[in-house]
Amino acid sequence: MKEQDCDKNKGIPRKKGNSLFYKMIMSRKCLGIFFWIHGTVQLCGFAARAEVLSSTPSIGSRILLLLSICFPFVYGTYLLCTKDRN
Repeated sequence: MKEQDCDKNKGIPRKKGNSLFYKMIMSRKCLGIFFWIHGTVQLCGFAARAEVLSSTPSIGSRILLLLSICFPFVYGTYLLCTKDRN
């Protein structure tokens, strides 16, 4: 009984599902913002390395470059525009 009281007094959640920090991290808005930031960092990184973009890459590397830049923005937008299931 005393252990339960100590846990309540310390405010330590017992389940991950009840933790405010866990809910905040796993929310769609936080994940969407994370993917937007990730896409922005990638885009800035590729823009800084202009010699990679100015050379004539093969079609496969062009597609890979396009997907690596567009995917975080598209997925982040999807997460931000859809509602949580809970």
